[in-house]
Amino acid sequence: EGEGEEESEDEEAPSSSSLAKMARLKDESSSEDHNVVSSSCQESPSCRVSTSTQTHKKMLVSKAAGEEARCDCEARHQLSSKDLREELEAKHARDRERLAQEIEEKVRKQCEAEKLKEVGSVLERMREELEQHKLRDRDAHEQELAALEERHRQEISDTKKKQWCYNCEAEAIYHCCWNTLYCSVECQQVHWHKEHKRSCRRKQ
Repeated sequence: EGEGEEESEDEEAPSSSSLAKMARLKDESSSEDHNVVSSSCQESPSCRVSTSTQTHKKMLVSKAAGEEARCDCEARHQLSSKDLREELEAKHARDRERLAQEIEEKVRKQCEAEKLKEVGSVLERMREELEQHKLRDRDAHEQELAALEERHRQEISDTKKKQWCYNCEAEAIYHCCWNTLYCSVECQQVHWHKEHKRSCRRKQ
């Protein structure tokens, strides 16, 4: 028992060297704790909660502002796109109407030109036919006139070769005297009693 008590007293009463060593270690620990106090504060739960809370508020504000700006941009973009689409559609409609009018005018002018060309061709053909018809008529008229003149000359010639009744101008068959002939005895008697007996040149 005496040895046990001595050992316990030795444990409870450390030596002066041990006490000095412990004091030195405590001072070093206090010095280290003083040097890392800022990092300890950063690692403390209260600091993390405060920092994260402030960062979260800033992020929410920034996010809300970004969403609001984005929504405004999208609205402006949609409005601008709508206006541009309407303007393009209106311009397309105007261009289409103008193109249709130009095509219609071009077709109308082409039709008029073709009509005028066709009318000119028909008139030219009619003039040529009329000229040919005039030439044919002139040739036919000249031929007919020549035939009539020839027949007239022949009739005159035939007439000159014949003798005619002095009384009725029919073809004569009886000769009385110079330039006095009769077609029948009846005409001779009528003319004789009327005037010829006073001027007859036939020798009695």
